[in-house]
Amino acid sequence: MFNSINCFFNFLCVVHIFILSRFSSTLYGCATPLYNDMMNYWSHSISDVLNYVDSDANNGLTLIEVRKRIEKYGHNELPDENRDGFVALILRQVQSPLVMVLFAALAITVFIDELIDSVVIGAAIFINGVLGFVQEYKAQKAVEELKKLGQAQARVVREGIVTEVPTNQVVPGDILFLEAGQIVSADARIIESFGLKLNEALLTGESRLSEKNTQPVSSDAVVNDQLNMVFSGTSIVDGKGRAVVVSTGLLSEVGKIAHEVSVVVDQKTPLQKQLHRLSMYLLGAVGVITVSIFFQGVLTSKPIYDMFLFTLALAVSVVPEGLAISVTVALAVGMHRMATSKAIVKTLPAVEGLGAITVAAIDKTGTLTENTLSVTSLYSAHVMCDTRDELLKIDVSGLVSRVLALANSAQNHKDFASDSLDVALLAWLQDKGISYKDIREEHLVIDEIPFSSAYVFSAAMTQINNEKCVYMKGSPESVLAYCTQEAVGDYVHTMGNNVREDILEQAGIMARNGLKPIALAYVDVGSSYTELSVDSMPSDFVFVGLVGFSDTIRDQAVSSVLSAYTAGIRVMMLTGDHSLTASTIANQVGIHNHQEVLEGSEIDSLSDEQLMQQLERINIYARVTPIHKLRIVTLLQQMGEVVAMTGDGVNDAPALTRADIGVAMGIGGTDVARGASDMIISDNNFATIVTAIEEGRTIFDNLKKVVLYLMSTNVSEVFLVIGALLLGAPLPLYPTQILWLNLITDGLPATALIFEPKDKDVLLRKPRKATDFIIDRIAIFRILVLGLSMAGMCLVVFVVFLPLHGVDYARTMVLQVAAMTQLVNAINVKVGIGSILTTSLRNNVFLIGSLMASLLFQVSVITVPVFQTLFRTVSISWGDWGIAIGASLLILVVNEVCGWIVRRRDTVSEKATIV
Repeated sequence: MFNSINCFFNFLCVVHIFILSRFSSTLYGCATPLYNDMMNYWSHSISDVLNYVDSDANNGLTLIEVRKRIEKYGHNELPDENRDGFVALILRQVQSPLVMVLFAALAITVFIDELIDSVVIGAAIFINGVLGFVQEYKAQKAVEELKKLGQAQARVVREGIVTEVPTNQVVPGDILFLEAGQIVSADARIIESFGLKLNEALLTGESRLSEKNTQPVSSDAVVNDQLNMVFSGTSIVDGKGRAVVVSTGLLSEVGKIAHEVSVVVDQKTPLQKQLHRLSMYLLGAVGVITVSIFFQGVLTSKPIYDMFLFTLALAVSVVPEGLAISVTVALAVGMHRMATSKAIVKTLPAVEGLGAITVAAIDKTGTLTENTLSVTSLYSAHVMCDTRDELLKIDVSGLVSRVLALANSAQNHKDFASDSLDVALLAWLQDKGISYKDIREEHLVIDEIPFSSAYVFSAAMTQINNEKCVYMKGSPESVLAYCTQEAVGDYVHTMGNNVREDILEQAGIMARNGLKPIALAYVDVGSSYTELSVDSMPSDFVFVGLVGFSDTIRDQAVSSVLSAYTAGIRVMMLTGDHSLTASTIANQVGIHNHQEVLEGSEIDSLSDEQLMQQLERINIYARVTPIHKLRIVTLLQQMGEVVAMTGDGVNDAPALTRADIGVAMGIGGTDVARGASDMIISDNNFATIVTAIEEGRTIFDNLKKVVLYLMSTNVSEVFLVIGALLLGAPLPLYPTQILWLNLITDGLPATALIFEPKDKDVLLRKPRKATDFIIDRIAIFRILVLGLSMAGMCLVVFVVFLPLHGVDYARTMVLQVAAMTQLVNAINVKVGIGSILTTSLRNNVFLIGSLMASLLFQVSVITVPVFQTLFRTVSISWGDWGIAIGASLLILVVNEVCGWIVRRRDTVSEKATIV
């Protein structure tokens, strides 16, 4: 018999797991072995280090050598301390307070010598544990695989070609390109540094930045003093450079102390915590009821054996097996669906939180626009021209081309990993037949200032013989602040206020036409000028001209903004661009109140109270820095808003962390921004954010359906047992039969409800409040009505059939009616407060399959002899089958009445509001 039982439950487990088969994933592990590495790289010259690791500073490693080193050293990764192992997952399945109730029930059945009940309850605990383990394991694997989609990339040179590789593919000997915003992927010896500054608090505990250089230091220097090294996990705050990798994985500094700095993060979502509290409330309530009923029965001289059975039945009926598991799986399903829409959600709470977003604070470039910049306008020597014309009115072969080629971080005009603006400038020069490569070969760059939102320009210092020159490009306001002269043809004139105002007016014209204007300038410096620094920039630059960039509006931008407004989500634009450019683009995509723009300088002059007043009505913020973004997010949250914030720079990290949902850019976003975010949009498209919000709302809707279904069926079982006790009737269902109902009619359909398609009005509703409980007043009303109705039908059947056919037949009929009504109740939950007459049942094949499988299993319990013995059932007549089916269909009528009452109440409320 036990073999038959095991075969049956194994088959059931397979069917249950089949519903989740879409979550296939490969095993994850860390393959970083230890290897001998005793060289103090920081105390040796660059050439010695390169020789030691057998690498070339210009060409890097060959692909064959990379594969060999991966085989030798393993992947550049650490063991995942946050990942639950097999034992932890198994233990979690039996640690739930509600599962403890089943263990208590098992102990009681053993105590009163009920062998069959003991076997079935034990099997239920085992099966519930297996199902929970498999579901959580698959969900965990799915989450891990999705996280890999947002994995940081490292820029390395291999076989002389600059390429991007996943950080876990970096090996000793790789030549790393270092830029502001990156998380360093491995320990490396610096071979080239241009103003490199790193935050190494992860290793040193010090908040001050570490300024890097290439000079060897003492062999006994500690990490803090190894200024020619960069370390895995630290962040590059400023500057750029190159370095050769010397240690990866467990042999990196962070690897050596991985177990000391690792922190296991509780991934329970607010929803899961709510449901845990709900379970505890139910447990407490039933505990009080069962103890009261037990002692009341003893005091009224009822048989203790019968009271034990009633107590067992109540305890078992209240346990919603798989509720917490269903929530975890549902959130993992949401992560999977979002990933297919190019939204990589990193944490389960973010899936849940997306449905509550009320404000979307977004950047302009790349999010609303394509970020495919092209040079379309040029102003120089008081002449404006369209750069798309074959014959330009302005000679660009001299100063203009030198500024564009030298104050430029892109390696070449196809270096799409670099800033899109710099790439566009090189591409335009190439298109005009001007070789930026020749310019760079003639003018040796000896120092640089990379672009930063803090000062809004970039600069490069070059040298030819003993002559040095600094070239600058940036926002018109920032560049003109350093300019005292203007280049007109071959002459340089002193710049008066009227000229400065004219230049700003021309920049405004570009901006009003939707262009992004940047200014160009240069200055000759003496041979004694050795270091380029923001704090000591020359103040007598010569203005060269303005360049205007066009950026195409994304095809989905207008419809996405409209969808956001329809969904009750306010759209705000926070950009570093010119205010007129921001206003023009906002108007084109349909952002409300685009005429009013608040600039960063104005924000600085406002108190928090004054800025909150502006935040209530202004949606466009221009020339803002990451500090402004952080302040805006903080104040919006104080105003009660749930904020989604986009960002891509290293300085955006505080605002992304502060936002309820931080959204990082997958294209061009820095590692720091991605690490601080909750979600990464791989296509940088605002439409993807709206889609993710839609999916977040859908997942929450489906979770409400799962909870409503499980709670209504369990409540019906509690009412059934209590009702029979109050009527003085025998126990209508054995604990084993209740367990069967919970396992079959609850488990399979509940899981299938996770895959319900989105409602048509999901983006027509206002956002839910973040504090809203998943069971609202309407849900409570439906749970009570449906639960009481199902329990009432079962009680009527029990009372009618008990004197006619005896207790075993009556219990079998109650089991059949309960199973059928609960299966039909799954359809009620799908229908909601609508009507079954207007609801399609064909759009969720998982639900149809689960209902058919559950019905087949239920028929076997009543007709197969071995299961009849196990669950104490008997065969029933065809006529009584018809009665069971008819009774179950009545629950559809009850739900129709419930829906009509709710719809009528809503209609009355709407009319009252209008009046």
